[in-house]
Amino acid sequence: MVDSMNNWNGTRPQLQLRSGFTLVELLLGLLLGCLLSGIMLQCVFSESRNGQKLARLLRERQAGERLLELIRSEVQQASLVSVGTGNPLSLVPACNLGGRELVLQLQTVHGVISYSQGVAPDAIWLGNVLMRCGPSYGLDGGIKPSSAQNRVVLDGLEESRSNNRVIWLLGTIEAIGHLNRDA
Repeated sequence: MVDSMNNWNGTRPQLQLRSGFTLVELLLGLLLGCLLSGIMLQCVFSESRNGQKLARLLRERQAGERLLELIRSEVQQASLVSVGTGNPLSLVPACNLGGRELVLQLQTVHGVISYSQGVAPDAIWLGNVLMRCGPSYGLDGGIKPSSAQNRVVLDGLEESRSNNRVIWLLGTIEAIGHLNRDA
């Protein structure tokens, strides 16, 4: 009896090697490729959002530093500094506050400079604002004696954070005032 596993010449049949991938292998490779691509896209988008946040924070910090330098120079020129609305030395602001809270007033030789914070005067601003009312600055960077102008100096104050920023700002101004008095 001839073994059915043997062919006519007495050797076993050899398995034929197939070249290429099976459908299951291709689908698994495609799935893994899609997952890796999705993860990489998430990382790229996340980095983009983080970069935008960092750029915004840097712009806000630079604006805050410029504002602090402006206030510092005005405090140094002031003969009288009044912080907040509850201060008995409150000066009459030269501009309409529009319902904003008065946070700082300075009496200078050029007139009264008032800083107020609250609702923005127009819809173009991003949120609550800090506004400066007082004599304007000329092209040379010096205060020019003219009628008072009301200008937004810091935009995008969130209601929950604006009080903290203004408190920090007032603390800084008071420290500057103490430095001026000690000098």
